[in-house]
Amino acid sequence: MITTAPRIAGVGALPVTRDLQGTLLDASTQVALEACADAGLSMQDVDGLFVSPSAMSGEPWLMYAANLAEHLGVTTASLACYENGGTTALVALRAALDAVALGRVQTALVIATDTRPALDTAHFESFVRHVTFTSMALYGPILGLIGFGTPIPIYAMSHRYGLSPAEIAQVSVVLRSHAADHPLAQFRDPITVDEVLNSKFLAPPIRLLQAAGISAGACAVVVTRGDLPATNSDRPAVALNGYGEHHHPSHFVPRNGSLTTFESVVRAGQQALGEAGKTPADVDVAEVYGVFGATELILYEDLGFCPKGQAAAFVAEGQSTWGGKVVLNPSGGRLSFGHPAGATPLYQLVEVVRQLRGDAPGRQVEGARTGLVHAEHGMMNGSVVLALEAEEMSENLMETFTAQALDAYGTAAAKEFRRRLAEDGRVCGTRCSDCKGTAFPPRSHCPDCGSTAVEWVPIGAGARLYAFTMQSRGLRFTRPDVVGIVEVPDVGLVVTPIGGSFESLEIGQPMVPEIITLDGGIPFYRFVAG
Repeated sequence: MITTAPRIAGVGALPVTRDLQGTLLDASTQVALEACADAGLSMQDVDGLFVSPSAMSGEPWLMYAANLAEHLGVTTASLACYENGGTTALVALRAALDAVALGRVQTALVIATDTRPALDTAHFESFVRHVTFTSMALYGPILGLIGFGTPIPIYAMSHRYGLSPAEIAQVSVVLRSHAADHPLAQFRDPITVDEVLNSKFLAPPIRLLQAAGISAGACAVVVTRGDLPATNSDRPAVALNGYGEHHHPSHFVPRNGSLTTFESVVRAGQQALGEAGKTPADVDVAEVYGVFGATELILYEDLGFCPKGQAAAFVAEGQSTWGGKVVLNPSGGRLSFGHPAGATPLYQLVEVVRQLRGDAPGRQVEGARTGLVHAEHGMMNGSVVLALEAEEMSENLMETFTAQALDAYGTAAAKEFRRRLAEDGRVCGTRCSDCKGTAFPPRSHCPDCGSTAVEWVPIGAGARLYAFTMQSRGLRFTRPDVVGIVEVPDVGLVVTPIGGSFESLEIGQPMVPEIITLDGGIPFYRFVAG
């Protein structure tokens, strides 16, 4: 088995709305095409498809993954549909990451959708049956008889830390301000603390503006191998440097343990950041899965962004928004961005990826380098946390050191070689006027006879591919290139970058030189099939 670190190469998403815009298949197709285009790929490049159920709480759809694959026209080496409550989309993503890391597939497409059922309230018997069966399936044969007391942890938090309703309401206001300029957000109109506290009760103490609304949406992510060249140089890929997952042996209200600290959140967060070699203080931007105002605050604490009992003050002091210590839920979070549950975690990932790529106009977290995504199921009974980093973070530093290294270790012949590349557009070697040998890389003397009587001559005619492999370019371990050796008449074996896909190359095929520009504007060369 091949093992390699996967990367997030492309994303696509529809605006979150109350009802899905179009059919599930059409919505899925739209975001799939957008994600593939964002990655610089086509649907034909996809060889793995991983999806959430057609709708977490919508109409049933049997064999949905196979149905969708047929609709998209993709041939796959791995195909499946996954479900586990609020973590559903990240469970599907995890399967894609594993398949790519193990070499089962090279390009995985993850699609997550959610919509609500068209309940037939006109037929009362059918409506009651649906509600009853759903409650029993979700909460079990005992708690299903009474439903679930969502406000219980919120009462516990308020009592333990002495928080007032106004202090808890403030986070709803901040999240709404985050969503104001987001083109995909469902709720964007400004709100005040008074409006939050005067909105109607859903289940005391939760009010309407402290809870996620009814939402639908669709989004997609492309996962590729990290040891292959990035397919779209205009949109930097994002590396997944840490993954954490933990599930407490409980479903909704735990039989024992805390209602104000959630074990799954703490452990999954520590695992993901630990794998990435980061701490909460290193995170620039995060998307967390808070479906109520108070649980949003608990998540800030359990993920380590602030001490226990201090999240409300953390928000009030402006530490969770632009200009603070970390920007939490720049999308507006579940309360304002919207919450199509089966797709929510993938929407969170899309937001963080765009932030790390510098592709979030109107809400960009300047200089964002490290991102975090959190999702949960039940009442934080289980959590998945991702730690992400933009692959091009060190490019400017690398460019600076590369330029310094060229000055320190360069030769007069090397400088002239680069000048001829840039100005004449030709790959040249040096030919000895005495022994007639041609040297490459070029030198100011003949390496065969020692003569300094050399002239510059173009090389490359009649070249053929001798050998090739895949390796990183210098220290840019996240940007691997195809490199190889071409055999050039009168010159010998020449080490060179190779253009084109790794899979299309064949030993012995004709090759021709081509001028390219490296990062930092450095002129260079490669050989391509010709």
